[in-house]
Amino acid sequence: MADIGKKIGMSNATVSMALRNNPRISPGTRALVKKTAEALGYRPDPLLSALAARKNRGRGRTFANLAVIIDDRWGDQPHGGEWVDLVLAGMRVSCALLGYELDVFYLEKDIGKLGDPDRFLHARGIRGLIISSFLEGALKLKLDWDRYAIVSVGAHPLTSAFHRIGTDFFVGMEIVCTELANRGYQRVGLAHSYQMESRHRFEWLGALSGEIHRRPQRLRPVPSHLPPVFSKESFIRWVEKHRPECVISTENESLSWLKEAGLRVPEEIGFASLSMSRSSGEIAGLITDYALIGDVSIMQLHGHLLRGELGTPIRQQETLICQTWTHWGTVRKIR
Repeated sequence: MADIGKKIGMSNATVSMALRNNPRISPGTRALVKKTAEALGYRPDPLLSALAARKNRGRGRTFANLAVIIDDRWGDQPHGGEWVDLVLAGMRVSCALLGYELDVFYLEKDIGKLGDPDRFLHARGIRGLIISSFLEGALKLKLDWDRYAIVSVGAHPLTSAFHRIGTDFFVGMEIVCTELANRGYQRVGLAHSYQMESRHRFEWLGALSGEIHRRPQRLRPVPSHLPPVFSKESFIRWVEKHRPECVISTENESLSWLKEAGLRVPEEIGFASLSMSRSSGEIAGLITDYALIGDVSIMQLHGHLLRGELGTPIRQQETLICQTWTHWGTVRKIR
């Protein structure tokens, strides 16, 4: 860095900040420093960068402040606030270990009404942003993305421009299919709303459809029930028409609908959930470790900050967390 600074007449501090894309350094200066660094064959040492950041935190300073932006509408959804709280708990644990402060902002209530959100975030020392999954539609947030290291968390559209940490729904369905096959089920059916399936990129449906072509075939999926509005009446009609031996769903309320219809669970029909945040002590299915997703999101954001990787990446990366199966009395025991 001293060689770079000497060649272009800048201090070591300016060179260092320019190489880390610090927004306090003008774009022109950053470009000049990087061009000179490339010409001189400069390569950063990530271990030294991490050590410097750790020393700074040891003096009671934070390397940077981080913020997570949450879609307000999750608060109106059944159990929507639960997964958000678990993700935030995981984030806070990692922030405490790494020496970051974490601010939590809501998209409409806190950010949407600001005339200049970049100025607001800059005043709070925010260098890293986590964009939580939004309920529907595109992300309507005008920021100078080049100011921040960014990751997204949860289910985002394929058009999302940022690195993502989320759940491996495709593998999750494969786990469910394996568990159900081991319990002697053959006719299984997927049932929840079309919106739920589409916002999760049809990964559940895709994995279940693969069972049709598996050789030797272990399951025989019935036609899936993916209505625009998931209701008790349409669900029970689907069950009566296709007679699945086991229902697979994210809509855990449909378990009670089966019982209200006079069906004995699991003697007459099984039920496996694709979406639980913790073991309920009743429902069999997949548990999502939301706290781990929050933890990994901070770790990844930390790495981007250390490497000075700001703004929209050229190639998006996804880190997917596998779910775990828990067995309770809504499916048969293994034969």
